[in-house]
Amino acid sequence: LQEPKHPVMKPRMEAVMVRYLAARCLTDQPGTVAGYKQDLQRFRLSQREQRKDFIKQLREDNKTALAGLRARQMEEQQRASHHREDRAQREKAGRLQHQPG
Repeated sequence: LQEPKHPVMKPRMEAVMVRYLAARCLTDQPGTVAGYKQDLQRFRLSQREQRKDFIKQLREDNKTALAGLRARQMEEQQRASHHREDRAQREKAGRLQHQPG
């Protein structure tokens, strides 16, 4: 058999398919083997599309998670800033009360 013209994604799976087709070429009719090859090509294409869809969904999920993380960080920073401001005002108020008048 010829070397595959498509990029090999999973070498072990590719090796199994090549061996399977080689064995089928010895026992089956050429039209049957051609049908197997077409089926395998459709399988490869469907797997590639599924991987693309999975990666696309993973990117979207990561963007959503990252946006949530950024929002939580901003909230925490704002709370910390307000806490520092409140503490500074209380300290200032405490110093003003203890000043001789």
